[in-house]
Formats: sequence, C-alpha cells, structure tokens
Amino acid sequence: MSLRSRLFAVAATIVIVMLVAGVAVARSVRSSLITQLDQRLDAAVPAVLGIAAASDPSNPFGGGLGGPGNNQGGGQGNNQGRGPAPSGNALSELYLGFLSSAGKLTSVTPSRLAPRGTPAVTVAQARSAAPAGPAAGRPRPAHAFEVASHGGNGDGFRVIAVPRSGGYLIVALSMSSVVSTYQRMLIAVGVAAAAIIAVLALAGLWVVRLGLRPIRAVTEAADAITAGDHAHRVDHPNPRTEAGRLGRAFNVMLDERQQAETQLRRFVSDASHELRTPLTSILGFTGLYRTGGLTDQPTLDDAMRRIGQEGRRMTTLVDDLLLLARLDEGRPLDHRPVDLAPLLHDAALDAGATQPERTITVDAPDELVLDGDEARLRQVLANLVGNALVHTPTDVAITLRGEQRADVVVLEVHDDGPGMTEDVAAHVFDRLYRGDVSRSRVRGGSGLGLAIVRSIVEAHDGRVALVTAPGEGATFRVVVPLTHRVPI
Repeated sequence: MSLRSRLFAVAATIVIVMLVAGVAVARSVRSSLITQLDQRLDAAVPAVLGIAAASDPSNPFGGGLGGPGNNQGGGQGNNQGRGPAPSGNALSELYLGFLSSAGKLTSVTPSRLAPRGTPAVTVAQARSAAPAGPAAGRPRPAHAFEVASHGGNGDGFRVIAVPRSGGYLIVALSMSSVVSTYQRMLIAVGVAAAAIIAVLALAGLWVVRLGLRPIRAVTEAADAITAGDHAHRVDHPNPRTEAGRLGRAFNVMLDERQQAETQLRRFVSDASHELRTPLTSILGFTGLYRTGGLTDQPTLDDAMRRIGQEGRRMTTLVDDLLLLARLDEGRPLDHRPVDLAPLLHDAALDAGATQPERTITVDAPDELVLDGDEARLRQVLANLVGNALVHTPTDVAITLRGEQRADVVVLEVHDDGPGMTEDVAAHVFDRLYRGDVSRSRVRGGSGLGLAIVRSIVEAHDGRVALVTAPGEGATFRVVVPLTHRVPI
C-alpha cells in the first residue's frame, strides 16, 4: 500500500470513529432526556390519580381535570369536597386523555398544546404497559412507553396508561425537547465531522502534494541516475520540511559520491602515470641492451644505474600507496610515549645535511611528550621539511616550531618562500597532486608526501592545516592530542 493510500485510510478511520462516537453520545443524551421525561410523568401521575379517584365514577377524569362535561375553567367551579387539584403549572406540559376499550381517545389537553398533536396510542399498547390489578395508590402505576403522534409536529410522546373503568387514563409528555436536542447534537456531530474531514483533506493535500513531492523527486532522481544521468539532482528541496531535508541530503550524497569517483579516477590516472614513467625508462634501457646498444662497459654501467634508480623510485611510490591504504583501513599505529623535541632537531639536521647552505632553525622546548607512533611522526616532519626544501629557493630560511597548548602539541614548519595561491593551497593534501601542471619532477616528488602527512596526523586524532598566501611564505601547522583516543 502506498503512503497516499495509507493517509486516506487513516483519515477515513478517524472520521468513522468520530461519527460513531458522536452518534453514541447523542443517543446517550437522548436516553437521558427520555429518562427525565419518564421521571416527570411518574411525579405527575399520582396527582392525576388522586383527582381521578375523588371524581364521579361516570367521569373518568374527575371534576378537577376539566372533563368532557366540564372543561370550562379547568373544572375549578365543580371541585368542592374533592381532593386538591394540581395547579395549572404542574399540568401545563401534560397531555391528558381517556382511551376507551373501543380504542377511542378523548382529549382534555388545553388548546395551547394542540400544535404537539395527540398520542397515537392503541388499546394493545396500553394493555401491555399497564399493570395487572388495581392501579390506585401505586406510586408508579405503569411503565412509560413511546408512541407516535397524530398531527402536530410529529415528535411523538412518552405515555403512561393507567387502567380505569371502561378504558385507560392516558398521561403523556411530548418528546419535542428530546427530538430537538437529539437533532441539534446530530447536526453538531455532522458539522464537526465535516470540519474534520475538511482539515484532514487539506492536511492530506499538503502532505501528498507538498510533503511527498520531494520524495517523488528523490525517486525520479534515483531512477535517472540508475539510467545513466549522473548529473540529475532533486530541484530546489524545501529545507523547512523533513522531506525537503531528505532531498537536500540526497543531493549532498550524490555530490560527494561524484566527487569521490572523480578523485578516484584522478588518483588511478595519476598513479598509473607515476608508475608508467619509471617502467618506460626501465623498458627502454633493457631494449637498448637487447638490440646491442649498450656495447661498452661505461654505458652499460650507467644504464644499470638508471634502472636501479627508477626501480627504487617505483618501490618508494608503491610503499607510499600501501601506507595510505593501511591508514585508510584504520589499522592501528604503534602508540607509545614519544618525545617530539628530538624529532624536530633530527629533522633539522637531516635537512641541513641535504642543503648545507640553507638556514634552518628549531624553536621548541626541551621536552614535548605525547602518545603516538614515533616512526610515523618522524615521517610527518620529514615530509613537511622535504616539501619546504624542494619548493623554495636555497636562500629561504626554514623554521621548525613545537609547543604544548593545554592538552595538545602544536608543530609548525614555516618557510619564507613565495607561498601558494588559494587554489593550489586547497589541493596540496590531495593524493598525487602537484601545483606544477607540467608535472615536472625537477621540483617535486610523487605528490603523495603531504597526503601521507594528513593521513598519519588524522590517525593520531589530530589535524593539519596550511596557512599561506602569495609572497607571504607557508606554514604547515600540525595539532596532535597528548593522549590517543582508543576506539570503542
């Protein structure tokens, strides 16, 4: 089932549950109102029975109820010596009548109650609801029942039938108030249901058209990329919605994947180029030897020297690539306490032996101890110093600094050389990258030295950065924590 179908199913369920609950509440209120009507009937019947008991047996209503022979003035002029008649207010809502055994209903209801009609009560209904035996003096002579109405508003009546000589005394209350209240509640439930349906419809429309649109766009983008359109992206995802943020994250993921693939292709191309050059030289010299081009011993010795040189260069390149692969795999380093102060002085001495004419200074305390791999940290300093030696003139001074700040050690290799442009500085830590587009090896190695520096530093939970600008020299800053954080 699709998400849209699920939303519609949930909305329909909510509406149905609300309608059922509303109807149930309305019916409960109707039942309560009917109970109240029955209680009013129970309270009025004893008074009606008292008047009827004191009346002339030939008059089933009694003189105080305004019977057929005396419905002028409500029977007040013919009530001497009889029980007290109910007041007009007490009986103003009651319908009173006599149902003969032949089924004829005679009403004494005041004219003001005529719009409510008369109870459509039958002898069979009265007989089934009336008690067996005499009814006089009973607090509740019979149970109330509901009947329709003849004429009037058609709302029906709640009726109590009391057996009398020749028929039944009918005492009834109109259900107009119950029906009107019940209808108002049903209307209220219907209006509430319509309002909720409208709100759910608008919410569903928003979710389907606005909330799910980015998801549909992500699906379309994925299908397009699967079909070969790797440049396809989700257009303008809304960052204020969850689905919009999903679309934006999808775009970022695709951009990073494309960037990683581009870097991988460039890395493979550069590595192939680096390995092809020494292999070409070696194959060239061996070809000369096979064709007899290396006849004299000095020429042969020089060719063998060049072959060994190119072989060592290939070995160095392969070793660097293997080191990067191991670091990428997260293989653990040999962590133990290392004093970096001697490493800084050793790196300066090695650089001075390579270029005696260059000024190289060390600014560091007598002791800089941290938890790390000594061999790899030596390689970091050697690569940074070697990079400065290769890419700056011999009259440019190099400074090596080291200090402890809080819980980290900061190492810096600074040169006063020509510096680098922003574009070159952004890529110096990329693998097999050279700022010299001609790829000349007169100045520069394989392009892996600074990439190895970054990988080793990150393996020590540290970071490396470059601060440079054209004409302002370059400073490589390495920050390594004193204690290595062991992964859990």
